Amino acid sequence: MAQVKQGPLGNVSGKIGNISFSSWKEKTVVKGRPSKSKKPATQKQLEQRLKMAVANQFMRTIKEVVTLGYRDLTVKMTGYNASVRNLLKNALSGNHPDYTIDYSLVEICRGEIRQLFKADASSAKTDTVTFTWTTKSGVGRSRPGDKAILVAYCEAMKVSAYTVEGPPRSAGTADLELPGFSGQTVHTWVAFISEDRSDVSDSVYAGKVTLA
Repeated sequence: MAQVKQGPLGNVSGKIGNISFSSWKEKTVVKGRPSKSKKPATQKQLEQRLKMAVANQFMRTIKEVVTLGYRDLTVKMTGYNASVRNLLKNALSGNHPDYTIDYSLVEICRGEIRQLFKADASSAKTDTVTFTWTTKSGVGRSRPGDKAILVAYCEAMKVSAYTVEGPPRSAGTADLELPGFSGQTVHTWVAFISEDRSDVSDSVYAGKVTLA
């Protein structure tokens, strides 16, 4: 892989023969496309492919969230790829071909705002998850005006609902509506992003909830 910082053609994207051009972090990245191998995949390769498939199936449903929540870790990779790597390392278990995600160990955000809050989720209203959190702002980079990031994922439906612009940290509670999810069970998380969107907090797993 090569990077073109400045060139006579300006920004370049697309494919020429076996060479592909793309842009990332205001740089043009040049890659040679590998030729397809005729060798059968090894057992280790099959295992890794299935692990990646399991992780990506979930992470794709919250791509906007993790791209935002992992942007501080994008030195050599995208925020999305960093989130998948973290899931594979810390939250995936099982043996081939039966891999499962421990959602309580999934981190949807990892950032510079200190994780000084506890979160919980419940459902008393139809198609609605009510999040609550206790927090101490003003420590480190945490502020009362930090906006809540709320996520609910239904494993049975393979669908997520989320907001990255929830109420302020000082509110202590928020509702997330999930139309058509009544009776379904969801996994939930809370994180915070600063008002100027420059910093995010580590996320907290808020629990497993069956919707009213």
